[in-house]
Amino acid sequence: MDRDVPSTTAGLAAKAGDAVSGVVGQVREAGSELAARTKDRVTGAVGQAQQTAGRVMNTAQQQAYQAQERLNRTMEENPLAVGAIALAVGTAIGLAIPQTRKENEWMGGARDNLVDTAQKAVQDAKDHVRQVARDPAAATGANERTQAQPGA
Repeated sequence: MDRDVPSTTAGLAAKAGDAVSGVVGQVREAGSELAARTKDRVTGAVGQAQQTAGRVMNTAQQQAYQAQERLNRTMEENPLAVGAIALAVGTAIGLAIPQTRKENEWMGGARDNLVDTAQKAVQDAKDHVRQVARDPAAATGANERTQAQPGA
């Protein structure tokens, strides 16, 4: 029976080794499957993010193009309004710059009159821009009527 103990022990050890090898193999396989699924999910997420970024970029480009077209059309249809806007923006920038002591000495009351006139022009331009923004066709029609009338 002493001879049977070592062979039984060897047999049990072999079975235990096979069982451990089987578990190790299953763990490796499960790890490989998990890694493959994770890779697929990450790849899919990256692909979706790239598609979304592409759509956002295309939309932004289209909107920029449309804005440029609207600006060009407005400049062609109503150049006086565009000029008034440019004048208003320039005046607003000029008014935003603080006055100096020298300017007050040289200009005095004339500067105050100029500022008041410029502020009124800016307000008139803003009102005109609001009107054009609300009803561009009416503003264009009024511009065409003005150009059609001699001496207007």
